[in-house]
Amino acid sequence: MALTISGSNLSGVTAVQFSPSTGITVSNVNATATQVTATVTIDASAAAGSRNVSVSSPAGTSNSLAFTVQSGPGPYDGQWSGSTSQGKQFSMTIANNALTAYSYGVNYPNLGSNCPTGSTTTVYTSSSITGSSFSADSISGTFQSATQASGTVYWSVSIQQPSCNGSSSVTWQATKN
Repeated sequence: MALTISGSNLSGVTAVQFSPSTGITVSNVNATATQVTATVTIDASAAAGSRNVSVSSPAGTSNSLAFTVQSGPGPYDGQWSGSTSQGKQFSMTIANNALTAYSYGVNYPNLGSNCPTGSTTTVYTSSSITGSSFSADSISGTFQSATQASGTVYWSVSIQQPSCNGSSSVTWQATKN
């Protein structure tokens, strides 16, 4: 991205610094008396948030200005679909590097003759992806690549009339659509 800083007495500027600088690279610094331009590259791994930016010249370092790194779409953003270890449908939505929804089918084993045999559940959540993994109330997962993921869904059922109670887990695998 192009960065422009305007002010006065800038003709001797030789560098632009960010603090913290992790994941940010500055190149092509050019200065005139009233403006500094530079090319700033922000790595996808750079944490979102506030930074300080300043310029340096042989005369010293300027006061800092605020600069904000915004989170962009993560490498996993999109719709995912696959199946559970029971052969039931599984899907999830990833947006802004967070799990926002998931849906899965599950068979309930041996709950009783008058009990349901399974269900499909959809859950809306907001669980950030850390590195290549996420974990929410009843789901966890890991991305093996930008197009492959797998994990576990934990389920429970409790119906009072008739008494149908059970809990377990199923594994899932999904690919990015």
